[in-house]
Amino acid sequence: GIRGADSKKLFKEFGVNATFLIDHASGIEPCTISEIKNYKSKSNSMNSGQILFRDYTYNETKTVILEMTDLLVEELKGRELKANVVSISIGFKRETYPSYHTGIKLDNPSNSFKDISDTLIYLFEKGVNKDALIRKVNISFSNLIYYDIEQLNLFKDSNESIEEANLNKALLGIKNKY
Repeated sequence: GIRGADSKKLFKEFGVNATFLIDHASGIEPCTISEIKNYKSKSNSMNSGQILFRDYTYNETKTVILEMTDLLVEELKGRELKANVVSISIGFKRETYPSYHTGIKLDNPSNSFKDISDTLIYLFEKGVNKDALIRKVNISFSNLIYYDIEQLNLFKDSNESIEEANLNKALLGIKNKY
């Protein structure tokens, strides 16, 4: 194992990371349990991915994207978060096309199904060949913020945003009840 290996060879192979390997193999960790428990990530994200059981067509994949978005948006709302960035990754049948991955920063942070799904479908349509057969789909939301941080938008009615938030809260309550 690592403990019995020549440290010169380890440093030659792994550089400064050899120190971490040697310490770990010897049961020495550079941080305490309380440091691990108190760790707060600088960025946060949510994602959902599926490896499809068969080759899906372009239109079938759009339906999968909408279903995945619905579940992830529901989770966003349940945690009282909004996403700043949405991304999509698509894997194709037996590498017929190179994988497609792209993301975009939203104009305003959102947890609106309509805003996010429209953006993801736009990204999908922009980069995926309509004849391609698809086997993998992954969507992610990143740079998440809490509800109480709201950026005003001169082009969107603030009452509409409040009504949508109240409707979403009621729907989430009903879904959680049943």
